[in-house]
Amino acid sequence: MVVVLSVKLAEATARLAEAEQTIVRLKHEILLLKHWRYGRQSEKSADATGSLFAALEEEAAPMVIEDVAEEEGPSAKKKGAHGRRTLPADLPVERIVVEPSPEGKVCAPCGTEKIAIGEEIRRELDYTPGTLFVREYARPVLRSV
Repeated sequence: MVVVLSVKLAEATARLAEAEQTIVRLKHEILLLKHWRYGRQSEKSADATGSLFAALEEEAAPMVIEDVAEEEGPSAKKKGAHGRRTLPADLPVERIVVEPSPEGKVCAPCGTEKIAIGEEIRRELDYTPGTLFVREYARPVLRSV
């Protein structure tokens, strides 16, 4: 009976030691993750912080190097331009010309009629059930003679 109890005690002690090692390792991982998430964002690091996480950073370093190497290869995708994308050219276009009012066509100081020197165009994508199309609003730009 004493032998069985001593064997069980030894097994329990071994499991306890293993659990304590796991707890210590997980605490270090949590500290590292907190440092990465909430720590300084510049490349400079405090000496105390660097020495605290040195072992764990060495383990993570090969992963980072592999990721960077994959991104630098010829198949790396370039980031697209910011802003709105151009509308597809194959969509049908509905053109709406917005004419100025009769008062807007006459020059106020001299009373002569203004001439068109160009137009401003605004294009927007529109949808009616089953079809996409581009609605284009054209507004003449007028200038007095």
